Amino acid sequence: MEHKTKFKDLSFKGKIDYIWDYYKIPIAAVIFILIFIVSFIHEKQSQKDSVLDVLCVNSQSDADTTDVMNKFLSDNGYDTSKSQITLNQNIMLDINNSTDYSQIAALTAYYNAGEYDISIQDKDTFDHFAPGGVYADLRDYLSDDILEKYKDSILYISDENSSEKYPCGISLSSDNCTLLQKTNLYDSCILSICHTDSDKKLVKSFCKYILL
Repeated sequence: MEHKTKFKDLSFKGKIDYIWDYYKIPIAAVIFILIFIVSFIHEKQSQKDSVLDVLCVNSQSDADTTDVMNKFLSDNGYDTSKSQITLNQNIMLDINNSTDYSQIAALTAYYNAGEYDISIQDKDTFDHFAPGGVYADLRDYLSDDILEKYKDSILYISDENSSEKYPCGISLSSDNCTLLQKTNLYDSCILSICHTDSDKKLVKSFCKYILL
C-alpha cells in the first residue's frame, strides 16, 4: 500500500522516472523486440521477388545494370517495384591460383545446386568448369538467329558420354552484346546457361534481349 500511495502521489514526470528506475530493463527489452519485429516486417514487405538469377564471376564492381534489367522486366509484364533480376557479383577469383580455393568451392557449390539460371565469367573460369558439364546446351535456349549471329563466338565442349561436342558458351564483348554495351559489367566475358529449373521461356527471352 505504501508503494501504491507514493506512486499515486507522484507528479506525471515523477511517475515516469519511477517506472523507468524500476522497470528500465524490461522496457528496453520490449522496445528492442518491437524494433526487430517492425524491421523484419518492413524488410519482408519491401523484398522483391527474384525472376532470374545471374551469376557474374569476376565482373567489374562499378557496373550499373539497373536500367537494362528493369527494361527487360517491364517489357515482359513484371512490376519492377516487386520483381528483380538478381546479379551475384560476389565471386572474385583467379582460377589458376590455389589460394582461391574457398571461392572455387563456392562456385562449384552454386553450379551443383542449380542456384543460377545464367552464368557469366572470364575465359579461364569457363575453361575450368565447362568440362564438368555444368553449362547447358545453348541450342536448348537460343534461337537459330542468335546461334547464327554468334557462330564465330560460340565455344564447344565434349559431352562426357560421347565424343559429340555441344555449344555451351558465347564469347562476348561490347562489340557484340547489348548488355556489355549498356553497362560496365565486363570488357569481355563468356556467357553460359546453367542447368536450371526456372521458366525456360523466360531464360530464352532474357538471352534474346541481351544478345540480339
